[in-house]
Order: sequence, then C-alpha cells, then structure tokens
Amino acid sequence: MKTRFTFLALIFLGLTTNIFAQRAGYNCTDGVYRDNCEHSTEMYISERPTDLILNTIPAKSGGTGTADDPYIITTAEEFNEMATRLSEGTETQSSTFPNANVGYAGNYFKLANDIELTEFHQVGNYDHIFFGNFDGDNHSISGINGYIEECAGLFNRIGDGGYVCNLSIHGVMEGSIYVGGLVGALMTGSRVSNIHNYVEVRSEWYYAGGIAGSSWGSILGCTNNANISGASDFVGGLVGDCYFDVYDCVNTGDVTGAGSVGGIIGYSFPHNVARCVNAGNLYGDYYSGGVIGFVDNYNYPDLICSELVNLGEVITGDASVIGRLWVEGDVEGHADNCFYNTQNSTKPGYIPGNHEDWVQPKTVLEMIGSGLAESLTSWTFNEGLFPMPAPVAESEIAICAATPAYFFNEDGNVNMYNALNKDFTVNIENGAAWSTDSDIITIEEGVVTLVNTGDCILTLNIGNASKYYNLTVSQPDNVNEIATLSNNIYPNPANNSITIDNQDVKNVKIYNVKGQCMIDVNMNGSSTIDVSALEVGFYILRAEYNDNSIATSNISITR
Repeated sequence: MKTRFTFLALIFLGLTTNIFAQRAGYNCTDGVYRDNCEHSTEMYISERPTDLILNTIPAKSGGTGTADDPYIITTAEEFNEMATRLSEGTETQSSTFPNANVGYAGNYFKLANDIELTEFHQVGNYDHIFFGNFDGDNHSISGINGYIEECAGLFNRIGDGGYVCNLSIHGVMEGSIYVGGLVGALMTGSRVSNIHNYVEVRSEWYYAGGIAGSSWGSILGCTNNANISGASDFVGGLVGDCYFDVYDCVNTGDVTGAGSVGGIIGYSFPHNVARCVNAGNLYGDYYSGGVIGFVDNYNYPDLICSELVNLGEVITGDASVIGRLWVEGDVEGHADNCFYNTQNSTKPGYIPGNHEDWVQPKTVLEMIGSGLAESLTSWTFNEGLFPMPAPVAESEIAICAATPAYFFNEDGNVNMYNALNKDFTVNIENGAAWSTDSDIITIEEGVVTLVNTGDCILTLNIGNASKYYNLTVSQPDNVNEIATLSNNIYPNPANNSITIDNQDVKNVKIYNVKGQCMIDVNMNGSSTIDVSALEVGFYILRAEYNDNSIATSNISITR
C-alpha cells in the first residue's frame, strides 16, 4: 500500500504546481490532440508542428539559447559541459552557452549529432534542477552508464516548465531510489515526449521506470525497449510512480519488481492513462498488471484508464491489464476499451474484476489489422500487425511491438504459446529477424516448425529493438526433420505458375508476409501450382513431403 513517504519525499524534491498556456497539443484532461486547447502539454513529434519546432540549423556549435536560436550541441564534450555547469551551479558563467539562465530556465538546446558519452555526467543534481528545453532532434545519446543513489538518469530532475523531446538514449543506469533511463523524477509542470529508451534501469529499492522513476509531469508518445527492474515496489516499463497523465506510450522491455509492477506504469495516482501498449514480459508479485500495476483511485471519480492493450506475458503477477483498481467508498474509477492477448497471457483482465466488460480478452487473429478499429481512436492499423498509438507507430520500438507471431492456424484455431502443437508463422515485414535459443523449433522464411517438445525462447529483433516469447511445445502433431527445397522451385520470381521439381511433395501452402495462408493445395503427383490469383509481392512457400518432413522457401510474384 502507498505510504506517506512518497508524498513527503516528492514534496521535498521541490514539486510545484503549473498551469499551461493555451497552445497546440494534448489536453491534460481528456488526452485529445487539438490545435488550440487549455491546459495543454505540447506533443513535439516531427509529424506534428507545434510552437516548439525549431528552425533547421547546420550541425555547428553556437546559438544564443532562444527558441529561434537554440544552443547547438554537436559533441559529447559540449553536452557534458552543459551537464556539469548545471550541477556546479555555474551555468550562467559559460562562454559556450552565453546568456544562460539559472537552471537553464527559458533556455533552448538542440542536439545536432548522435553522441557517445565516454564519461557520463548527469544533467543536474539534488541542488540544481533542469528547467530548460532540450530537443534531441531525433538523434541519440549513448554511454549513459553509471550509479547515482537518488534520482538516477540522464537528467537528475526536470522542473516546472522543463521539456525534453525527440531523443533516443542508450546505456545502463543504476541507483537506489527514483531511477529512470531519462530522468530520476519529473516534477509538476514538466513534460517529455518522443523519447525512446534503450537504457537498462536497475533500482536497489523503490521507483524504477524506463523514462522516469517517478513523475508528476506529462509523459507523451514515449517508448521503452530496455529491461527495467526494482528490488522492491513501484516499477514500470515507462514510469514507476505516476501522478500525472501518460498518453501514447509503448513498452517491449521486461519489467521485474515486487509490488505495484506494470508494463507501462507501476503505481498510478488519479490522472488519465490512455492509448498505451505493453508487449514486454512482466515479473511481479502483488498489485502487478500487464499495463498498470496499481491504480489508486482515492476519491477521484473522473479517473479514466482508456484504450490500454497488453500483448506481453504476465509471467508472475495479478492481471493481464490492471493489477489492482482501488475503490474508496462510493468512488470508483473507470477503465474503457482495454484489451489483452489471451494467447500470450492467461491472467484475468484486472482485479477486483467486478466489471469484466472493461477489459476484454482477444486472440491474435481478433487483434491484428483492423480488428479493434471500432474500439480504439487515434491508433494506426496495418494489415497483419497489432495496432499502435498513432504518434509513435513509426518508431522502431512500436514497430517491434506491433509485429506478431501468428499463434493460430490457417483455419483460425487458437495455438497457445504455452501449449503449442501446430506449426505457425511469424511476420517478417519491416526487417523483422526471428531467432531461437534451442532446437525445439526451427525458423525459416517466416515459418516456425515444431521439432521437439520442451521450452524455448522465440526472439524478434527489428533494428535496436527486441522482444521475446517464452514458448512451450507440448505435443506437436508431427515431429519432423526439416528438408530443404534447394533449387527445386522455378521460375522464381514467378508470374502465373510455379513448378516444384520434386515428386515427393504432397502438400503446398503459400503464405503472405502477414502470415495469411493464400494457397493450400494437395499436389497429388502434380508439380505445377497456379499462382495467378496472387498479387505482386513476396510470399513464403511451405512444402510438406510424403515422409512428413517440412521445407520452406521464399518466392516472389512479378508481372
């Protein structure tokens, strides 16, 4: 249960209140993006213009720190000077950043290159908070490696009016309490958006998250791919302890903790959480859920947890979406249009579970493509993929989360991840690379063949992002040797027909890259297959031989 320690500790951190001016952005009340709205938290993503979009500037140091002429950071040395100047309290004396204000309040920075920190210096410390604006301009900072006892992260704390956006971060961050990849604690009135975290986070005590250990600010359009772990409570894929809005976020990293553990948020005090996806695996104890661990709805009837989707496995924990939604007296929160993948999570939707319609179980087949289009708003739907929140749908981590293993057969029957007995396919679009750690299964050209019984891991990599499935092959229909088609298929590319030069093939299935079976034909001694009905594109051919062995091959159709 939450204790007074959290509130006193965060007050001690210097949290204040703030009302945002009217501007383009996400409304803090309902999460709707509007051109003009009160109480707005701007969402700066390259596709969406806002008043914080900065002029295109060559990759050269300089600038005066204004919105129109930001300080340009081109090297690790310049970044470290910005960081150490703040930590030392000498930011107003820097010749590199002339006219800097105390705490960089009202100052603007822009990163012009990807940089690697061979020496890590945190931005700020307990006595000096970052109040400025830092635009990563879609670059990355790597080498964020270190141990900081309290408020660990690239930034120590981001204060009222501070804003960090458009940045990918890489490294390993450790600490005792308030540990985040980007920041230890977001204070009231701060905002972060379009942050993509690859910093592994490890907390020795409380409050760990991929973006922030604790947050009283806005977290918008952010993703996490790193593993997040805490030795105790309040651990989340994006934020461990949350007191303000979180919208359009995605996690693919594993999340491990004791209590209040969630794929997106560990502990959430009444504010809105909407359009978030967890695709990572969860290891929690009490009050642990696939998307949110604990929702503390103390006397806030307007709290809404909306459009939350869990695609990951709750290996240990309470529920597939919300671990616990606390009800106080006659006041009750509300969850709306929340879903979870039943083929990868066997836990109930949420606890206490007196509103089963709030959280709905779905199979992979029901979730991919436009299957949830009538229930989800401001999402991106692509054929054969899981839906993703629109603002982050093109990010590498979200694409990884959206890419499914098709745990169903061509007839639509369910094939459970923890009791597999049928071969299945995986999506190989967007450079998806699938691999396994054992000889239990084999993967060739998007077809996963069950070879032996036992446990194994199926891993997906797309660029720097990854996710994995814990699979159990129970009793496969056929335990087969894997054959090879070699050069027995021609022509390839094909036009209207293909020939398989092997009389031992008894059945051929042709799948598109989304795992859909387009052709299923028994050969009956024939060697030719009519493919004239197939559209131009790339396909996977799966051949079954008379001895029940399997072979696969890529084919392409051109006309």
